[in-house]
Amino acid sequence: MEGAVLCAANHASLTPITFLDRAALVYPDHPAIVASSSGLTRTWRETRDRCLRLAASLAALDVHRHHVVAVFA
Repeated sequence: MEGAVLCAANHASLTPITFLDRAALVYPDHPAIVASSSGLTRTWRETRDRCLRLAASLAALDVHRHHVVAVFA
């Protein structure tokens, strides 16, 4: 879109959260995660719901913005 002026009608910056929300809205039943070795498949709706549950769990543990969280996977 060379020469186009960016505005709300033609541009929206994506963060990981806005990307996840948009993918779940536009492609709710399409695969988001496919693990061929285990046969696991998750849709964008399921992935968003799981992320929201994780965020709620962290909030219940009194974890807030700017706190450091480590994951050992």
